[in-house]
Amino acid sequence: MSFFSFLVFYDWLFLAITIAVLLYLRASRHRNYWRNQNVVHEKFSLFFGSQIKHLYKPLHVVDDELYRKHGRLFGSFEDGKPVLYVAEPELLKSILVKDAALTQRKVVEFDDPILSNLMVNVPPQQWKKLRTATSPAFTSGKLRKMQAIIDSCAHFTSERLKKAATASEDVDMKGFYGHFTLDAVASCSFGVKLSPNSPEEGSFIRSAKNVFFAEVTPAVMLSTLVQKAGQAFRKRVFNEKRSLSTRTPPST
Repeated sequence: MSFFSFLVFYDWLFLAITIAVLLYLRASRHRNYWRNQNVVHEKFSLFFGSQIKHLYKPLHVVDDELYRKHGRLFGSFEDGKPVLYVAEPELLKSILVKDAALTQRKVVEFDDPILSNLMVNVPPQQWKKLRTATSPAFTSGKLRKMQAIIDSCAHFTSERLKKAATASEDVDMKGFYGHFTLDAVASCSFGVKLSPNSPEEGSFIRSAKNVFFAEVTPAVMLSTLVQKAGQAFRKRVFNEKRSLSTRTPPST
């Protein structure tokens, strides 16, 4: 009896090792992709790679570090898949403007209703419909009007900064310029001026701060690192309730 148990143990051990090897080969199948393309790239890592830095560094800081390390065009890996980073203005213009309507372009899939319907992510046919619907909002005349509104918000912000400097006040610069951004968005989108400490400002800022995850949990963190895990845990990147509230202008 013990002899058969011994055989069963080794059968299971062999099966476990085989599965582990197959999973490794599957996960690392793209490890030489950028090397074969002769493209400068971030070193392949089986577990998250540069994505792990997003847990303790802002996204733009991680991207800036990679940009300074590799230059304007380089490869990386996300979820074990090759990803091309482009920081060349003329090439970006071709990708995002000239070639955006091409039917063979790659569509990024998200398990999130908001991200999935962004103009840069939708399929070409839907992209054409969205472009037709949004183009009237970005005519040269309306852009000139928006520039005047943004200039007004910038002037108001600079005056607030001058007063704070004159009074030698300590200023939270992130929150200070965050107010400027929200003020410009609210003024251009809803025609609402966000005066400091006003009820409208409080309501708008609360909604903006909670657009992303209301609570960071291990499942949410894993979902941001591994897209397939997001489908399993059904975790949304955006807080839909708060996102919907920002579509309605604050009551005045």
